[in-house]
Amino acid sequence: MPIRVIIADDFDAVRRTLRNLLKSADDIELIGEAADYAETLRLVSQLDPDVLVMDLHMPVPNRMTTTDIGRAMASSPCRIIAISVWVDELAQEIAQALGAVARLDKSEMPRTLLPAIRTAAASRTTVHQSRRSE
Repeated sequence: MPIRVIIADDFDAVRRTLRNLLKSADDIELIGEAADYAETLRLVSQLDPDVLVMDLHMPVPNRMTTTDIGRAMASSPCRIIAISVWVDELAQEIAQALGAVARLDKSEMPRTLLPAIRTAAASRTTVHQSRRSE
């Protein structure tokens, strides 16, 4: 049975890159794509994915914080992999507020995304962080 994945990023080009990475894996099935947090929450509740790969810096609905989104996601067994171009302390704090099991640097995703998805789906916590220092 393939790992069911939703990807969420507000940039079409990033979603296209993620989609192409996932297509290269026989054990992973892309079941949905979202461009903002509201759409992400809707898809997660409707499609029940195993893993959500989500950008940390998408538009946030009015009066909703990343902590609110994390609380909403807490009722789902879905494992969150946070992705970001930023590899700083704020990105780590946001990932933690969302309940992410991993935080990936977007520039390293071709190497780290598929192993992170497999590890997350197997319920083993993994954290891949950029080697860049800022």
